[in-house]
Amino acid sequence: MNEWILASFLVITFLFAVGWVMLLGAPLLALSAAAVGGAAQGVERLRSAWSPRKRTADRAILCTEGLAGEPELRSRLQGELTRVLAHAVAKTRPRACVCVKPSEGAFVGVLRVFNTKGHYLLRAWGDTTADVAQRLIAALGAFEFTFPAVPGMRRTECPECDAKTCPLRRLAREERLAMA
Repeated sequence: MNEWILASFLVITFLFAVGWVMLLGAPLLALSAAAVGGAAQGVERLRSAWSPRKRTADRAILCTEGLAGEPELRSRLQGELTRVLAHAVAKTRPRACVCVKPSEGAFVGVLRVFNTKGHYLLRAWGDTTADVAQRLIAALGAFEFTFPAVPGMRRTECPECDAKTCPLRRLAREERLAMA
C-alpha cells in the first residue's frame, strides 16, 4: 500500500511540475513564434516592395484620373494594373493609364494598356465612378496570366481621349511650366 501512495505521489508531483513548466514556457514560446513570424512577414514585405518587377510595374501606371473620390477602388484598380503589367516582357516597356470622366449624366472610363508590341483599349460606362471602376477591375481580372495588349494593334482613337483634356499631356505641360 505504501508503494501505491509513493507512486501516486511521484506521478502527481511529476504532472504538477510538467504543468508549471508548460505554463511558464508558453509565453516564451508565443513570444518567440511572434518574433519569428513578424520577421518573416517583414522580410516578405520588403522583398515585394523592393522587387524590381513590381517597382517597374508601379511606375508603368501613368495615371488613374477621375477616381479620387474612390480611394479603395483606385488602389484595387492599380493593383490589378500592376498584376497585368507584370505579365509583359519588361523590355517592351508596358504602360497603362485610366481616365474616368462624366459623360451625358453618367460616367465613362477609358483604360489603355500598351507596350511597344501592341495596344489594348477598353471603354466602360456606369452611373457612378465606382460602377466604372468595378467594371474595369472585372475586365482586368479576365487576364489572369496574359498581357492584354494585342500584338500588332496600333493605338486606337476614342472620343474621350482628347489631346486637350488628356491628363498625361496636362502633366507634361505643367512640368514644362514649372521648369520655366
